[in-house]
Amino acid sequence: MDAQGLLRFVNAEAERVFGYPREELLGREVEVLVPEGLFGGRSLDTGLGERAIQGRRKDGSLLSLEVRLSPVSGPEGPSVLAVVRDVSERERYLAKVQRAREEAEMQRSRCRPCWTTRPWESSSRRRTAAGWWPIPSRSNCSGVR
Repeated sequence: MDAQGLLRFVNAEAERVFGYPREELLGREVEVLVPEGLFGGRSLDTGLGERAIQGRRKDGSLLSLEVRLSPVSGPEGPSVLAVVRDVSERERYLAKVQRAREEAEMQRSRCRPCWTTRPWESSSRRRTAAGWWPIPSRSNCSGVR
């Protein structure tokens, strides 16, 4: 991207992720792909580094991106190299993991201990290959099985 915010180079992965052919993007504003801009309202001087942003595909759908911006100098003056990574799949996975954690916590909070006797009392223990274990009593189990 040049100092005016115009795309000067587009690789094949950007074509795949955003759904635009290279020829359609070259010379266009970066806001075509990232409506809020790569700098998120910051100036070029303070806006460099890595951040999470929302991108927009050619079909209008949004995608989650991580972008790393680095200043570069070239024969046409200062430019910004933007390395963009689609993290939509990772965010979906993390949301799924979070839902599973919440579900497990909810299930765990509904379970009460099923042991009515102390494991060290011999009348309530059973010999297993792993050692002596308490015999569960089903009378006080109200949790999910």
